[in-house]
Amino acid sequence: EWRSRQAGRPGRQAEARGGMDKETRVAGVPLLQVQLLALLLLLLAMGGAAAAAGGRAVRGYWAVEENRRAFVEKLAEELDIKMAEDWQKVEKQHVKEHGGSGILRHFTDHPLGSVFGMLLDAYPELTEADVFRYRRRLPKGFTADLENRRTVLGQLAEGLGVKEAKDWAQVSTQRFQGAGGTTLLQFYDGSMSRLLADLVGEEAAAEGRRSHPQGHWAKVENRREFVGRLEEKFCIVEPRDWRRVKNEDVKQEAGGSSLLAKYNGSFWALLQDTLPESKEWSEEQCRATVSKGYWDSLERRRAFFGRLAEKKGVRTAKDWASVTTADILEEGGGGLLGRYGNIHLALADIYGEGKDWDVRLCRPSVPGSYWDDDKNVAAFLYEVQKKLSIKSKEDWYRVSRRQLLEHKASGLLSKMTLCQALAIAFPNERWNEDELRIASKRSTQRALFRNIHSIFVEPRM
Repeated sequence: EWRSRQAGRPGRQAEARGGMDKETRVAGVPLLQVQLLALLLLLLAMGGAAAAAGGRAVRGYWAVEENRRAFVEKLAEELDIKMAEDWQKVEKQHVKEHGGSGILRHFTDHPLGSVFGMLLDAYPELTEADVFRYRRRLPKGFTADLENRRTVLGQLAEGLGVKEAKDWAQVSTQRFQGAGGTTLLQFYDGSMSRLLADLVGEEAAAEGRRSHPQGHWAKVENRREFVGRLEEKFCIVEPRDWRRVKNEDVKQEAGGSSLLAKYNGSFWALLQDTLPESKEWSEEQCRATVSKGYWDSLERRRAFFGRLAEKKGVRTAKDWASVTTADILEEGGGGLLGRYGNIHLALADIYGEGKDWDVRLCRPSVPGSYWDDDKNVAAFLYEVQKKLSIKSKEDWYRVSRRQLLEHKASGLLSKMTLCQALAIAFPNERWNEDELRIASKRSTQRALFRNIHSIFVEPRM
């Protein structure tokens, strides 16, 4: 039986193989090839998903152009790239963080760098100069080619509003660099003259830079013309408008650095020299910061507060209570205020010599340091003594805290007790602190009695 079964097996095996041969073809294509193709598509899909998720794509994934372009499009969406210029902010790290390490490795040997290579590959309609416009940073070796340098200069000229050679006279080195020309300028060792001579031509370069020959700023008309351009550019209407113009703004203008150097970096000195009307101005009116030592002069400090008083309608010491720190800063007195620390000390120093000047009347409250001076404590209590008609030591024990607060003693009482203050003002007396702390002092009855006494008893003129 075994032999007979073995004898019959080959036939059945051949029959089985024949059946398989019939089934291995699907639509004329061998089944094995169909299975391999499906597996390849599955691996590519898995590679794309891995790349999108920030993982490592399968080998060969980045060799497919569609995969690279799909990644760049997705990267643009995730980084909120709406305009071509938005690519300026994209760095290698951004690409890596979104799963693009593999595409960067794919373009490692690109002559313009991996990011440039990636963009040129994804957008074949762009030129290298177009990519620079979007990236605003020249890749390594880009400036070695003369045509590249000319292309970049043309784009910079467009952005700077340069339409003809003479317009370059208004473009300072700083402004040129700020527009993205740093790398191009470095190729010429920082010389704008050499750059223009090479890329525009010797005659055009001379035309573009001849506005400032040696000795140009020695002529006052040239300096006035320069200041006039600034006046127009910054819409200067009144002296205080010049505060908006900073030294950096002056340097941005062609020749501005050398002109400022002529005045040791002082724009105020430049204004004084070129504008006759500026003789009637003060430095703090026109400049956000004044020169060192400017406020050392007592005359200047008094002149400042004099102008401020006139503007704010201040006629008496009490009127200063309505003047705020912001008012002083707005008039350019920041440095003056910094010299004293607060308005109170400034007014005390400038007007304290007047006989009818009570510096405590000029502010809603005095600074805490005011009460550190025993003279101020004594002066305050002498004033209270007069106003409350205090005739004897016992009268002080009838003065309530409320009465003291009505006379602006909150700052004093936050520093010390009434007993301590009285000891300073009347050092020869001994004071009972417990009695001074008694809440029920009948101060209202005493005040009423004092008023009645003044009406009916005290002699009247």
